[in-house]
Amino acid sequence: MVLKTENLGLSLYGGEKKIFRDISLVLNEGEMGIVAGRAGSGKTLLGLTLCGFLPLWVGNWQLEGGIELLGEPLRQNEYRNEVGIVLQNPYTQISGMKRNVLDELAFPLECRGTKQQAMHEQINYHANALEIAHLLNRNVKNLSGGELQRVIIASTLISNPRFLFLDRFMTEIDTDFRPQLFSIIASRIKEFEGSALIAEDPWLLPERHFQSSVQLGPVEVESHIPDSLYGETSDTVKTPTGGDLLCVESLSFEYVNENPVLYDISFSLGSGDLLFLEGPNGAGKTFIYRNNNNKNRQFRSSKNMSERMKFHQRSPFKKVIRQKAEGIKNYFN
Repeated sequence: MVLKTENLGLSLYGGEKKIFRDISLVLNEGEMGIVAGRAGSGKTLLGLTLCGFLPLWVGNWQLEGGIELLGEPLRQNEYRNEVGIVLQNPYTQISGMKRNVLDELAFPLECRGTKQQAMHEQINYHANALEIAHLLNRNVKNLSGGELQRVIIASTLISNPRFLFLDRFMTEIDTDFRPQLFSIIASRIKEFEGSALIAEDPWLLPERHFQSSVQLGPVEVESHIPDSLYGETSDTVKTPTGGDLLCVESLSFEYVNENPVLYDISFSLGSGDLLFLEGPNGAGKTFIYRNNNNKNRQFRSSKNMSERMKFHQRSPFKKVIRQKAEGIKNYFN
């Protein structure tokens, strides 16, 4: 048995605020569990509690019930070498001490005193499995959201944790890569005889692979996104005067000794427009987002590929545009 809880409850502010209560869960070697619930229901705090990590920012907390990890009562930070945590926002989890992806992956192994040869083997294995081998020399600050999330997952798996908590770990991962990522995690926990608890919307993951489930709060999810969630286009806001809000002209970008990320991209975004950026991890979506608050910014890359973004005075949207969802494709067979 890896994890067991009995009537677990967490309260904040001297018991005034109940986060969750009466959580009983058992996860054996090689098993995975899922915790579901709406935003603010306590999924993240439950996962951190099970890892023996309740940070100071949660305030004065009280824990009820019992937690056993690897057959022993869990104490704060006592089993920190046996647990792994992947947070929802990958930008909050980089070490801040390493410049490139290679050093970031090596960091947890260095902390454990792993020998050089074993370190190289682990890094190469996880870099290839997560398809980030081409990023090993890239500065972590120059990664896209999806690329960084893969790096964080790799740096967590690389330590072979016995208990793994993943908090919405697929938010920025390509939909086509998600089944492969899920299989990698399932395979790894079986290899090191561990277990994993995943906080995610249940319909995004194959239910048959979960041996346990926890529902926090009322059940308010469906197996697809209903049309009523997005509604119809609203024209209740008056049309403003003015032109484009954003104009991108011949935008190109590449990193040193790498293929172009963006090449000759041009588009404009006017009042009331909704722009949908689509592409795999590393396609340049995050790059455009990161640079959208710099007016008339012009710069050049290592191979003299010019870029220019021109931002006009912002004005109110003339209407709220909402897209109807056709449902979520099931990528898992």
